[in-house]
Amino acid sequence: MNAMQACQSRYDHMLPDDSECFLDTTEGANWQDGAAAHLMGGNDYSVNSRVGVDYFDLCEFVGLQTQQSFTETDPNVLGFLVATIQDGDIAAAKSALAEILYDVKKGDIRAIVYDAACELLVDIAEAAADQIRADNEADRYDC
Repeated sequence: MNAMQACQSRYDHMLPDDSECFLDTTEGANWQDGAAAHLMGGNDYSVNSRVGVDYFDLCEFVGLQTQQSFTETDPNVLGFLVATIQDGDIAAAKSALAEILYDVKKGDIRAIVYDAACELLVDIAEAAADQIRADNEADRYDC
C-alpha cells in the first residue's frame, strides 16, 4: 500500500467527531427545522420506527407555554376569539389570538409553535442523528 492509499484508508475509516452536538451542526439544524415543520403539520415524528414526539405532545407544550396569557386576557378578547371561531372568521380569530399571545413572541403564532416543536425535538436529536448515520451507511453499501 502506498502512502496515498494509506492516507485514504485512514480518512475512510475515521470515526465521526462526537465532540460536537448534532443540533449545532448544519445537518442537525436542517433536521430540526424539517422535523419541526413535520410536527407543525399535525404529524407525529418517529425515530427508529418509534414515535419520538407526537402532535399532541406539541399541542400540550404550546398550551403550557401560553396558558398564562389566556388567564391574563381581557374577557372581551376571549369572547371575541370564541365568537369569530364560531362564525368561521379565521382571519379575525387569528388576529384575536395574536393579541392574546402578544407577550409570547409578540403574538407570532407560527414562531410560538415552531419554537415549541424545536424544544421538544432536542430530547430525540441524538437518536435521530444515529438513525441518519445508519441510513447513510446503508445507502452507501446499496450501490
